[in-house]
Amino acid sequence: MRISIARRTKQAIVGLTLVLCIIFMGLAMLMVYMVEDQVFANVLKSEQRQFEQLPAIERSVWQPDNRHMKLYLDSDYLPEKLKSSLGSELGVYEYFDDAQALFLLKGKVAGEQSNYFISLDVSELLAVRFGRSELLMLISIISLMLILVSIVVANRLSKQILSPLKKLTKQLQNEDDELPQGFSNDFYADDVGKLAHHLELSIGRAKRAAQREFEFNKGVSHELRSPIQVAQSALEILRLPQSENDIDRPSVLNRLNRSIEQMKQITEAFLWLASDRVIGDQVCEMRACMEKIKSTYLETYPDHLIKVNYSADSNLPINVAPEVFVVVIGSFVKNAIQHGSNNIVNCSISEHLICIENPKNMGQSSETSGFGMGFVIARRMCEKLGWHVRFIHDNKHVFVVEVSIR
Repeated sequence: MRISIARRTKQAIVGLTLVLCIIFMGLAMLMVYMVEDQVFANVLKSEQRQFEQLPAIERSVWQPDNRHMKLYLDSDYLPEKLKSSLGSELGVYEYFDDAQALFLLKGKVAGEQSNYFISLDVSELLAVRFGRSELLMLISIISLMLILVSIVVANRLSKQILSPLKKLTKQLQNEDDELPQGFSNDFYADDVGKLAHHLELSIGRAKRAAQREFEFNKGVSHELRSPIQVAQSALEILRLPQSENDIDRPSVLNRLNRSIEQMKQITEAFLWLASDRVIGDQVCEMRACMEKIKSTYLETYPDHLIKVNYSADSNLPINVAPEVFVVVIGSFVKNAIQHGSNNIVNCSISEHLICIENPKNMGQSSETSGFGMGFVIARRMCEKLGWHVRFIHDNKHVFVVEVSIR
């Protein structure tokens, strides 16, 4: 079973406090011993200064005022057990056994050859040794209080630290399965805020991917309907007996081939729309693509006329895949044919502008009512290409679609 972040945070804080308390107890005991030793050493050094300031004649008969101290004017007078604890340097030395605890100062008066020694019997003065239990009890009580305080602090700190995460989790939980938008603005620009920002970006990418998939499925099913019908009709004609002399088989095969080519172009264009691919380095010539659109729809709609006016700069290549150009502009032309009020569609092509005139039927009122599903798909493709689509309402019954190519 996994432990929650809040519980792990509390355990980490309390564990750290416990470790620090143990270290504190050890350092406190060590410090007490060091302070006590330093006090004894300072007492001996004080006696040393007093002894060395005496005249030479008085030093031989001087004895310390402290009843726990003794003066030895030569090492021959020292007990054997103390001699073993002495080093070659001047200073304070310690001697401890089961029966006695001594501090021994080794000194030397300037101008004299022999050393002198002052001993301090601290057997009755060791506060740490005799008060060790009380000292440990005091340190343990302080440590326990620190641990209790750390538990309270850990509870508050875990709630404070995890409150943004709980808030983020609550915002992401939605019974309607609606992906939230803009929720990262409710957080500060800290680690949780960055997490919320990246989550929002990921959710946005997921929504856009789902939208692209939806548009792809709907668009392909809509746009492929006509070429599939043409291909089915051509196949049905080709299945007729060879004795039928009125069948123009080359024309039927051309129609089938164009339908297959149109389906390929539509599929390629919608795959591009459904992906995250940019325009790339593909180019197309508008005149050639426009003539392909014109021949395709004139064959499908033989009763209509598509007039195309080319400017001098319309033969320049533009940075877009040919199949995408054919699907986008062809969709506007197709809608103009299907929803227009007469049999003539006027188009004008220049380097940066394509205009398609769509005479409206008398019963149409909204600006996009003359266009079907293909118009929505084509407009979405224009947005991805960076092209701008707008309407001109100069006439009550006619409006023009302008596609600005950037």
